[in-house]
Amino acid sequence: MQVKARISFIGKVRDVTDKFKVRSFILRETWNTRLSGEQESFIPMQVTQGNCGLLDGLEVRDEVIVQFNMDGRMANDINQKTGEPQAFLNLTAYQIDLAVPRENTGSGEAKTPTAAPTQAPPPVVPVTTTTAPEPQQAPFPTQPPQEGDDGPSDLPF
Repeated sequence: MQVKARISFIGKVRDVTDKFKVRSFILRETWNTRLSGEQESFIPMQVTQGNCGLLDGLEVRDEVIVQFNMDGRMANDINQKTGEPQAFLNLTAYQIDLAVPRENTGSGEAKTPTAAPTQAPPPVVPVTTTTAPEPQQAPFPTQPPQEGDDGPSDLPF
């Protein structure tokens, strides 16, 4: 699965056990709706084990494209209040890319581009004009119809 959003929070690497480490981060996804305007959703995600380094070099407010897996599990016990089974869902990222690549400033720092590169204007194409032919006169009668002279009629009634 994939999502494109901005980073809202990046956590530190946590050693859950001697053999398992995890790092949490939160994405902020926004979209516009016709009725209520801009909407937002916060998506908690994680990276595990060797993928914890995927967040190194990224910053809050970076727009990223995240490839991830959904990992759902059932809990071993039943919710005591509702009597329903409990399930947990983890969104675990395995690839994180900047949506807009950064420019290298030469000092080792990465910089987000502020504007798209400008393109040369399109070439000017000469326009040739031609003169339209003189309009011809429609064949109208030169004399108005005389009283009582209806002439031939092509009307069906």
